[in-house]
Amino acid sequence: MTAPELSVIVPAVTGMKALAACLNSLGRQREAPSLEILVPNRLDEEGVAQLAAGHASVRTWTVAADCPLMSMRSEGFLKAQGAVVAVIEDHLVLPETWARTLVTAVTSSDGVAGGVIVNGARDNLVERAAFLCEYSACMPPVPGGFVPWIVGNNTGYRRDILMKVKALWQDSAWEDRLHSGLQEQGTRLWCEPALVAEHHLHVGFREYMGLRFHYSRAFAAHLAADKRPSAAFWRGVLCFALPPVLLLRLIHRVWKKGKGTDRRTLIYSMPILVLFVLSWATGELFGNWCGAGSSPTRIR
Repeated sequence: MTAPELSVIVPAVTGMKALAACLNSLGRQREAPSLEILVPNRLDEEGVAQLAAGHASVRTWTVAADCPLMSMRSEGFLKAQGAVVAVIEDHLVLPETWARTLVTAVTSSDGVAGGVIVNGARDNLVERAAFLCEYSACMPPVPGGFVPWIVGNNTGYRRDILMKVKALWQDSAWEDRLHSGLQEQGTRLWCEPALVAEHHLHVGFREYMGLRFHYSRAFAAHLAADKRPSAAFWRGVLCFALPPVLLLRLIHRVWKKGKGTDRRTLIYSMPILVLFVLSWATGELFGNWCGAGSSPTRIR
């Protein structure tokens, strides 16, 4: 069997409706490379199997209900056969040229490329505020070319490069560790502004407060794992100063990008954003002082 040009890893964690929209957008690709779509699944097994049956290029397998998202990505890396391997999330909807744009960006750079995220979840102010909190760094406009940092959920890698740094992702594929390790070995990161993915994570206020806490706790514990206990303690102390730092950084990013709609959302949702960054900082505090707990299994 001929290996596909592109393997797309789509961990199924959000819900059936989101996954269906994501898979349908992958099925509508124009001038697409040959595809395989890998779906590690912690949702309803029968429902995902029925969705997958409508897409010939989809391979799905069931993971434990408490399998962390980053471990699901690792499993996808191990199973991927494509010359290029992409990582997305199941609540993203992709334009028809996404696959070809990604493969071109990866193969014409050092072998690692990321894109931008735009917001498709705009039903209410909470959803728009959650998007700004989560994605202000990677919403357009962003500079194209070789950059110090790229997004981790609209990203492609040459498979041979991934296999050379397997130790960085085989247990848990946190993109910060993978990307910094690649940079240390001389691989530059490419940002492609034309590589657009649309975010469709529809959440309420309480739900996003929880998601923000758990992601921050899991990420902080991941970073603290390689440090001495005293370093984790002092990182936790610094978390008490995080809320104003996070909020000011978010305001600066959104205002600098200069879109009227996003600026209005920033202003109107300021009380919500204050609570979101408090949840963010609290999660980092717990991650440094108390470890990850169950948080890695609760992010999506």
